[in-house]
Amino acid sequence: MSSELAAGWKARGATKPLPANPPAGPEAAPAGARRTLSLRAHLVLLTLLATLPVLAMGTAAAWHVAGNYREAFEDRLRDSARGLSLAIEAEIGIRLTTLAALAASPLLDGSAPDLPAFQLHARRTAEAMGSPVILLRDDLTPVPGTEGQALHPGALDAARSALDTGRPAVSNLLGEGAPERHHVAVAVPVPREAGSRMAVVARIDPGVLAAPLAAGATTPGSLAALTDARRRIVARSRDQQRFVGSAIAPEAAAGIGLARSLDGEDMFYALQQIRGLPGWRVAAAQPAAAHRASWQRPLLALGLGGALAMLAAALGAAAFGRRIILPVDALTRKARNVARNGDTLMGVPPSGVTEFEALRGGIAEAEIALRTGEARFLRAAKAARLSAWDWDPGADLLRGSPLLEEDAEGGPGAPARSLAAFLDLVHPEDRPLMREALRRIQDGETDELQEEFRLLRPDGSVRWLHSIGRAILRPDGSLREVAGISMDVTERVEGGRSRDALAREVDHRAKNALAVVQSILRLTPVGEPRAFAAAIEGRVGALVRAHSLLAEQGWFGADLRSLAERELAPYLPPDGAVRVVLDGPLLSLAASAVQPLTMVLHELVTNAARHGALSGTAGRVELSWRVGRRAGEDELVRLSWSESDGPPTEEAPGQRGFGSRVIDSTVRGQLGGNVQRCWSAPGLTCEIVVPAARLLAGGRPAPERSAA
Repeated sequence: MSSELAAGWKARGATKPLPANPPAGPEAAPAGARRTLSLRAHLVLLTLLATLPVLAMGTAAAWHVAGNYREAFEDRLRDSARGLSLAIEAEIGIRLTTLAALAASPLLDGSAPDLPAFQLHARRTAEAMGSPVILLRDDLTPVPGTEGQALHPGALDAARSALDTGRPAVSNLLGEGAPERHHVAVAVPVPREAGSRMAVVARIDPGVLAAPLAAGATTPGSLAALTDARRRIVARSRDQQRFVGSAIAPEAAAGIGLARSLDGEDMFYALQQIRGLPGWRVAAAQPAAAHRASWQRPLLALGLGGALAMLAAALGAAAFGRRIILPVDALTRKARNVARNGDTLMGVPPSGVTEFEALRGGIAEAEIALRTGEARFLRAAKAARLSAWDWDPGADLLRGSPLLEEDAEGGPGAPARSLAAFLDLVHPEDRPLMREALRRIQDGETDELQEEFRLLRPDGSVRWLHSIGRAILRPDGSLREVAGISMDVTERVEGGRSRDALAREVDHRAKNALAVVQSILRLTPVGEPRAFAAAIEGRVGALVRAHSLLAEQGWFGADLRSLAERELAPYLPPDGAVRVVLDGPLLSLAASAVQPLTMVLHELVTNAARHGALSGTAGRVELSWRVGRRAGEDELVRLSWSESDGPPTEEAPGQRGFGSRVIDSTVRGQLGGNVQRCWSAPGLTCEIVVPAARLLAGGRPAPERSAA
């Protein structure tokens, strides 16, 4: 492929040979045939060329700023709509929660519910909600004693939905005619394990929902409205009684836009969906004039400021141009005077532009500065691991600076090589990439090369290079050479991979830790506050100890004995008495198993300290572990927790506690094992069996040896 590329470059250059004689430049034209412009005209053009791009950029920047103001206005409007939707959700949620609490009353349990007592409870709830509460049977007839005002058919539909789905239901706006007849029905099913189904139904006055809208729409001219799935107004921040039940305009269906309100005012609005109520939306609106003013005023201010700045720039350019033209005119008059009269006595007024007086000295200083800068660049390039290169396709020679040549055989100063020889130094996986990049330049698809590839060094190591090059053409369009630079980016690439791996590991560990803390907070029973706090503190402390042990081992796992010692350390007596015995081979746990096993041991230790062998002074605990090596037991790790000499526990408790549930769910769900418990006179015995693939580092047990 490389030889084909080289041949392609040669053919491209051969199809358009360079002309024998270059075309005559402007110097060859007769002086009288040329049209020239004065220095003053050139300065005017220069000023225009310098000013117009700035003016264009300023205009674009002003428009961008105006757009930012417009977007900020719209973002505030969206935020207002989201805030109002949350307030409406909370208002409706309070009533649904109240009805759910009423529906869950134990007075309705069993085949013969205590209706008189429930009616008293329902009347109190109705007084608190400001709405009658009706208990409906499965056939949507009210239970005797809870009858009230006849229910709207839409309220019955909501009750039927609650009974069929088992979830709370909210109707659309109900009622016709007078505003006081409008309402929204809410229904909550009664949770019953058997027997006929029932539902609790109440109504919400739209005025209740209008209160949070009015509280959120405090800006002058602002408006907030709540619409149901049929796009009828349920509540409004102002003129509630006037517009309740009215349908909104069809064009107000988008998320944000411009529409005319029901009272005839052009408003810019933002809509927000109400969670849990399909089709219900909250609209937050501001007058269209306020929306226009939010971006037109900054635009006008920026335009006026830009015009003043342009005027000041024009005046300054005129004054500065005069300082350049005057000495040139003086030199021109002096030269003409010398040519016509031979007068060399004519003086030239002094000028503030020293370049006219020190042109030759400036050129000499520029030459010295150029050589100094070139040497400085070479030193900086070597320090920055940069290298310059060029490739002559006609001769098929690739030349590079000493840095690039260090990567090839022969070291610095190695002769130029062909493209094929260079590609032999490129990593085999990256050679197709480089060939494709050169092919695209050859076919004229691009005139730039920018690739990152690996280079094989003579010692067998790999170095990452980032190369940037550009095709240089002859005047006739044929390719002369490709030149560019290469940068050693090995440290950046390798460092980036390490950072990515570390970031993924930290993200994974942090999510796991937060998930465990969340489950602890959710599942720990809330009883007495101090006991709840102590339980949370103990379980989070176990989690901290697990992560500390993992951090000490570089997050590669931990030793089972070390983990057990840390969990049992707080319960060891200060006098050195032997109350805890650990017995088992040295086992290296997988990193993913350290945290679950820590939580299991913490629950066992906590239970023993509260109710078992560690609750007294004479009790003993023995924790042992073995790896099954007999037929049918391979790849199984068995942990045994035995308590003795503690309080008598001859019978199993009547129901499992939270700690037992944590142990069961952790062993089965996270470790894929099983748990068996036995309560006897000496104390509790707990047997845990876990597959080695889920518990041990590498998934297999190491050769058994003592952990003493």
